Amino acid sequence: MPRHLGSYRVVKRLGDGGLGDVHRAVDDTHHRDVVIKTLDASRGMSPADRDRLLADAFIAAGVSHPAIARLYDITDVDGRTALVFEAVDGETLDGRLARGPMLAADALRIVTALVDGLAQAHASGLAHLDLKPANIRLDDELRPKILDFGLASWTRGGAVREAAAANPGARARQWAGTIEYLSPEQALGERGDHRSDLWSVGVIFFELLTRRRPFRGETSMDVLVSILRAQVPRVTEVWPALPAAYGDVVARCLSRALDTRYQSADDLLADLQRLRGLPVPLDFAPSPMRVRIPQAIYRRGLIAGLTLTGLALAVGWWVVTR
Repeated sequence: MPRHLGSYRVVKRLGDGGLGDVHRAVDDTHHRDVVIKTLDASRGMSPADRDRLLADAFIAAGVSHPAIARLYDITDVDGRTALVFEAVDGETLDGRLARGPMLAADALRIVTALVDGLAQAHASGLAHLDLKPANIRLDDELRPKILDFGLASWTRGGAVREAAAANPGARARQWAGTIEYLSPEQALGERGDHRSDLWSVGVIFFELLTRRRPFRGETSMDVLVSILRAQVPRVTEVWPALPAAYGDVVARCLSRALDTRYQSADDLLADLQRLRGLPVPLDFAPSPMRVRIPQAIYRRGLIAGLTLTGLALAVGWWVVTR
């Protein structure tokens, strides 16, 4: 492990983040901890891809919000491009979910903060496109920070989605925590936009409130078909004690039709803020039951025009064009 990366003092290697090596380091000049992600030229990134990554990174560097991990610097380290991020401590949101249920008031507070951050990023022309609990860290007061903003195409989440597209019949547990949060348009091979982030927020909010993901399956293909075809239960059907307005907000986030989904994070934020004044249960959601979508639903969805091969090719096309 190198002792220094440029002017940064390396503390430890954190692993491989999809772009290249990831290190925890100290910026002695500004007296702060940082995370450095280096671009590994051997990963086969084309010059056009690299230019697009850096264009996204420069936009991300201009976004400053408490709910978004800052990109402090884009620099050169030993001939390699390095992205220097704010080091964010605390557990990931998926780690918090694994520990047990969450109060509805806490779920609302977390999601409201996330959407407030998204509103600022979207106003800068930047969508995340890989929003999921593993990309969100919480501090001790449940204040969230979104990681890897502007870099979703290049991080481990992108590699996971590529693997899922290449092996649509493989067990979904290999890629659990990534494909379940894809929007329908992304699942069909489109790049997605800021409204895709709002779909992902809906999936996260659903999971925080009900303790289960709305779209699941035994294989990655099952999950993708579920996203495209399965009927989504309202959160109030799973947890009847919640105010109906919670169900309305989540349902609008999870509208498959883009024109009926929330059109902006600001619109969603306004509705989330209105939820604050509603009485909510002081206990937890009922224990989640294993809900299987009948295979007939999958067959009907496929007969309607989504063959396994066609869907896999669509998703593969999406990955290639990301």
